[in-house]
Amino acid sequence: MKLFTLAPIRHVNTTLPLPSVTAFFDLPQLAKLTSLNLALLGAAFGDARASALAGCPHAKG
Repeated sequence: MKLFTLAPIRHVNTTLPLPSVTAFFDLPQLAKLTSLNLALLGAAFGDARASALAGCPHAKG
């Protein structure tokens, strides 16, 4: 994801549904985040995406 090459991103606040949450959770750059706000996805996030986030090796900590 090009965004991570432009600046030291530490916080991500989603405002729109992501085209591929699974691809987003596979980004190794997530390990550099100190916070990730997915609240605006609301009910659209769902159980499957919550499980994908829980299993994301880059979102540990």
